[in-house]
Amino acid sequence: MRKITLNIFIFLFIFYFPSFAENDMNLWQLVMNYMGNKIKQKTLNEAYYDFIKCNYLQNAGYIEEALKSCEETVNKFKSLNTYPFETFSEYLNLLYSMGDLKKLNKEINSFFKINKNLTEKDYVNLLNLLNMYISDEKLNKLLDNALKKYPTNKFFLLKKAELCKFNKNFSCVEKYLKKYISLYPKDIAGYYQLGRFYKSIGKDNLAEKYFLKALRINPKYDPALFSIISLYIDNKKYKKLENLLLSYLKKEPNNTLYLEELFNLYMRIGEYLKAKKVVDKIVKLRPNEERFIISKYYIYLKLKKGREILEDVKRHLEKEPENLDLLLILGLIYEQNKQYKKAEKIYKKIIRLDKGFKDAYDRLAQIYYEQGKFKEAEKILKALLNNYFFFSHIEKSKYYIYLSDILKKEGKIEEGLEYLKKALNIDPDNPNINFYIAVYYDDIGNWKKAKEYLEKAIKLNPDFADALNYLGYSLLLRNEEIDKALKLIRRAVYLDSENGAYLDSLGWAYYKKGIYKKALMYLLKAYKKMGDDPVMLYHLGAVYEKLGDKKKALNYYQKALKELKKLGKEPEKGLKEKILEGIKRVQ
Repeated sequence: MRKITLNIFIFLFIFYFPSFAENDMNLWQLVMNYMGNKIKQKTLNEAYYDFIKCNYLQNAGYIEEALKSCEETVNKFKSLNTYPFETFSEYLNLLYSMGDLKKLNKEINSFFKINKNLTEKDYVNLLNLLNMYISDEKLNKLLDNALKKYPTNKFFLLKKAELCKFNKNFSCVEKYLKKYISLYPKDIAGYYQLGRFYKSIGKDNLAEKYFLKALRINPKYDPALFSIISLYIDNKKYKKLENLLLSYLKKEPNNTLYLEELFNLYMRIGEYLKAKKVVDKIVKLRPNEERFIISKYYIYLKLKKGREILEDVKRHLEKEPENLDLLLILGLIYEQNKQYKKAEKIYKKIIRLDKGFKDAYDRLAQIYYEQGKFKEAEKILKALLNNYFFFSHIEKSKYYIYLSDILKKEGKIEEGLEYLKKALNIDPDNPNINFYIAVYYDDIGNWKKAKEYLEKAIKLNPDFADALNYLGYSLLLRNEEIDKALKLIRRAVYLDSENGAYLDSLGWAYYKKGIYKKALMYLLKAYKKMGDDPVMLYHLGAVYEKLGDKKKALNYYQKALKELKKLGKEPEKGLKEKILEGIKRVQ
């Protein structure tokens, strides 16, 4: 009440004593300023109150109400010719979430109109905020203004290079990153970013140069280290990578990060003895880290040294009897030692503990397959497909192919064919699957379908040598399209001139064309590659018969018959009858 009384008194004093007011106008101005500041302060207080309310409503999920409060805040600030960044940021986010892009762009213009003298920090905050709201063109303009005023700012230089890269202005990227490096030659960021840029556009030599420069400044800067490791691996510069890692290890021989990368490199390039030496050292340094112990066991298995780790694995399993990784390794050791019963027992235990442990099913199926227990292998693979839910499509198709092969071994060709079709549904443009389906159709006597899938496989992969040879030789067997068959087989031989089966097919194609001397040349080459194969021996007999050398013809026919008896089955339908007819003709 005392404050109100005082204000009224001042008001009356001024207006009822005009002579006093005339003599001292400064006092009047002072009072008016005081009153203006009071009003301004009240407006500011109300604006901040609305801003707090806006934040609260937004956090509570009342977006429309929050937007209304923010608008009131903004309008109050604008009436005072001020526009704080925090309010601007909050308001923009709300406008964006409501999809009001027209108002959003208008608000950005209002902010710049009021805030003309932006500080370095203001520009940084604005660039981070507006990155997702404005066009690249406007962002670039803002960035140029920031760089004009603050040309050595690290953030602005890197942001400009990033924007140039996004817009594929590569000369601009180089310009600003090199400027960064010239201004800050001891700062790793410029070298690393320039290296990344060169790697992204395929200039790997320059990328290597700048990554190495970054690492000279800070050898422990992981982004640069892993970038150059990736670069060397992509370009198969394994020796350079080995030398780099060894140079690091010379300074820090017990650094497990470098040792692990060296181990991975040796595994990649098949240097398993070197990998063994490295992993042995890692395990000594980190004896309680299971991943290193497991890596050690796998490299010993790779080197066929399973016996050396058998007792060690058993000791670890005494402490952790249900450790699936250790159990798998124990099973692999038994499998390597051909102790299949023990391996089978271990794999079954793993599956009891975890029905989704894919590797255990894999190995169990393989054991059964190798022992000719195809029914058991079929059962295991079907259980895997039912119990494992994390297959990629391609991985699943591979298991369908594997299962189809097992079913074929059991004589269930038509069921096997259905699984191949499932695989094809997953990967329809896979030439291999189309080829396998063709072979299965051929086996059940459906040549029309077999031919269709063979031609599709070749269309998908014109350099598919097995399919070229299979189709070509199948046409020869049926005396169909001999010229086409010759062309297909010649292509297969061109792609793999050392393949005995292809050479045999080519020899038989020339036989069918009546070019017997050329046929003999290729069949003799095939003989050197294949040895005593009954089909190829029959072909040699037939060619010698046509060339008039009955003695040699009889010799090869008889050899073919002998090898056929050893084989116990006909690799081609009617082969035995053809051999016997040949023998009759030349005797």
